[in-house]
Amino acid sequence: PAKTWVVDLAPASEGSLGWSAKGVKVPLEAGPGGLSGAIELGPMVAGVAPAAIRVRLSESQPGKGLDRLALDSNRNGEVDAGEVLETEPRESRGKLWSSFNGTVNVPVTAPDGAIRVLPFPLALWYVADPAEPDADPILRWSARGWMEGQFESPSGPVTVCLAESNLDAIYGTSDRWAIGSTPKEAHGPSAFRGLDDHNWCGDEAWKMVEFHPSGLQVTLQRFDPGVTYAEETEARD
Repeated sequence: PAKTWVVDLAPASEGSLGWSAKGVKVPLEAGPGGLSGAIELGPMVAGVAPAAIRVRLSESQPGKGLDRLALDSNRNGEVDAGEVLETEPRESRGKLWSSFNGTVNVPVTAPDGAIRVLPFPLALWYVADPAEPDADPILRWSARGWMEGQFESPSGPVTVCLAESNLDAIYGTSDRWAIGSTPKEAHGPSAFRGLDDHNWCGDEAWKMVEFHPSGLQVTLQRFDPGVTYAEETEARD
């Protein structure tokens, strides 16, 4: 049988991948405390669906704009200390943008069967358009993080990244992966391909033969696509 490399991955968010998945829309409802909604995120664990992540947008001062976001990152249904994010709304193209960075907890079942809680960094934003005062309020969010790990190949150290295209905290073939001899190389936006597609580290092609839905582990194998990297790059251009 062909040799395989089993690589353990961990949550990462240092730096940038140069791209992000399309933002997820969260419908909001007006109430006495502001605009409220819920983010659904994460897999079932031990047969139980994860609790929703409650969000609430509000103003610290009337007329200042929505500058506070309560983010129930631990999913206990309450706003605890440290769960209120603040921002300075900014105007762009005649619209008022309120942008926040936060992190929520995502319980997963690890490859060994244990339950782990992983940090899931989010970018969240709300856009108020004075030209559409009756528009339904919507919060949008996207992932700021990914999964990353390293292993030693016959040609030297290799960095592997998994990043979500379908933002559900469950890795599947609709998501993407990258590989490189350095983290910087693996983080390049052009390095990412679908999980069911082979990829390149320098002039060596690799195939992902298995991946865990949690993103905590992948299995890689050397692969012969029948063409060189240069030939394939030209053909796919």
